[in-house]
Amino acid sequence: CHLSLLDHVLYGDLNQDGTLDQLQVLTDANQMTEQQTTKWATSLMEQVAGGTTTDNNNNNKDDDKSNRQRTSNTIPKGHQVSDLDRDRHDIFNLIALLPINTLTISNWNWPGFLEGQGLETAWTGNYFMHLWSATMIYFVVDLLWVAHTPTCVKSPGMIVKHHMLVIVYLFAPLMWPMFHWFMGACLTVEINTWFLIARRLCYKTEASKPLQQCVSQLFYLSWIIVRCGIYPGILCIFLSMIKVAYHETGTLMHWQIAFLPCHVVLCVLNLKWTYDLFYPILFGGKGANSSKKTTAPANGL
Repeated sequence: CHLSLLDHVLYGDLNQDGTLDQLQVLTDANQMTEQQTTKWATSLMEQVAGGTTTDNNNNNKDDDKSNRQRTSNTIPKGHQVSDLDRDRHDIFNLIALLPINTLTISNWNWPGFLEGQGLETAWTGNYFMHLWSATMIYFVVDLLWVAHTPTCVKSPGMIVKHHMLVIVYLFAPLMWPMFHWFMGACLTVEINTWFLIARRLCYKTEASKPLQQCVSQLFYLSWIIVRCGIYPGILCIFLSMIKVAYHETGTLMHWQIAFLPCHVVLCVLNLKWTYDLFYPILFGGKGANSSKKTTAPANGL
């Protein structure tokens, strides 16, 4: 307990929180005898030391709670930490996704693909194990990061489940080489993820308008191509392969089919995120408020 004794004032900070808890003032000390003044000061000090101790102990929790509430209102630590954690996580993703995207692009025969070859035919797989290893390491590290620091993303629970699903899904091409190109096609989504994060950082750092517009347009373009085109296309191919296998063997009891639900869930998530992204643009308001609404999927990722 901190006490300060002046000529006419005695005050006490009972719980040492920097807030004045008691204050007594002598309006006219000359009217009090020295004995009365001593008795008054002694009485107050006894209250601080003993008489009010019980009351203070009973109220300390409430005082501490109100102090924490005042602190949280004036110093939003959670939001600051969240912003810092998200920035660090974004920078990590921008760096970590570069080799994955580079390897993904390097595993395709782009001239053949542009000439009309299908995904399976255009896939070369020259760097498959490099791509698989880099992708597995990335998702494991990012899963641990989000689990340890959930404030780095808006929806940590969804991201953790998504990463666990992807890690399981990654074992399919490792077990069956015929699905190598499936993994390559699915990983094109990380190109869109890279533009998504770059777009958020461009707006946050107030980058030049041409750069913001360029990154934003590439983000939307890659979103439509990959999430609305390639992923449903892969699902259709998957279903057609199941149909062929059933006609050839007369049964659906194939281990490969166990991975079908993984891709279905990813397609459903893409559908949800696409709705969250484009609904405010197509049916919401215009201007700044609309642009803020469209960042919801980005924050979720």
